Amino acid sequence: MQYVRLGYRQRVVYLARVKGGVGATTLALNLAWRVSEKAKVLLIDTRAAILGFLVCSDVLDILGVEPFEQSEWETPRVLQLSDNLYFLPYPSTHEKYDLDRVVLEARRDYDAIIVDLPPLIATDDTLKSASAVVFLYGGGASEGRRLLRLINHCRTQYQKEAVYVSTVHQPLLNLHKEGENSDWIHLPRGRIKGGIFDAKDLAGRAITEIIREVWGKDLESEKQGFFARMFRGS
Repeated sequence: MQYVRLGYRQRVVYLARVKGGVGATTLALNLAWRVSEKAKVLLIDTRAAILGFLVCSDVLDILGVEPFEQSEWETPRVLQLSDNLYFLPYPSTHEKYDLDRVVLEARRDYDAIIVDLPPLIATDDTLKSASAVVFLYGGGASEGRRLLRLINHCRTQYQKEAVYVSTVHQPLLNLHKEGENSDWIHLPRGRIKGGIFDAKDLAGRAITEIIREVWGKDLESEKQGFFARMFRGS
C-alpha cells in the first residue's frame, strides 16, 4: 500500500506566508478536514509551542483539545482527530526539528500531508520538500513585497506548483508579469463553526477551489478503486 500511495498524486502541501495573522492555521485545518473526507491526511503544525514538556497549538485550541506532554522528539506524537485526519504538533523552534525527515517518513503512511509553516524569509529553503505551495497574502504593502521575493525564490529554485490565496479582495502587488494568469483565490473570513468553515459559505467554496487547484480531479475521483489509483500519474 505504501507504493500505491506514492503512485496516485500524493501531495505534500506547504502553507507559506511572510507574516502572521493572515489565516494560515485556520486554512490549514480546513484544508486538512475537507481532504480527509476522501484521503488519509496528516496535518503538521510547525508553529506549535513548547511550555516545559507541554505542547500547545492553535489547532488544538480551535478543536478544544488540551495541551499534551511530549518528551521525546525523535518520534513525535501524532494525534488522531477523526477517522482519516491525523495531527502532528512539531515546533520549528525545537533543537531537534527536522521537517524534511518527518515529511519523508510520513509519506509512507499518508495520502496527503499539509504543513502549516511559520512566517518565512525570501531565501528560506523550507519549501524544497513540498510538491505544492499555497502562498497566503494578507493585504499589506510591505508584506506583499516580501511575499513576492519568497515566491520568486521558490519559482527560481524549486519550480513548485503554486496556489495564490488572498484573505482580502485585492491582488498581490504586480505578482504576475504580462502573459501570466492573474487570477487569485480569495478567502473571505465567512462564517466559522467551531473553527471550521461552513462548506456552503464563500470561504468554504474558496477552500473547495484551492483543493481543486492542488489535487486536480484526483481527489474527486478517489473512490474509483485500487487500480485507478495505482496507475494514475504522480
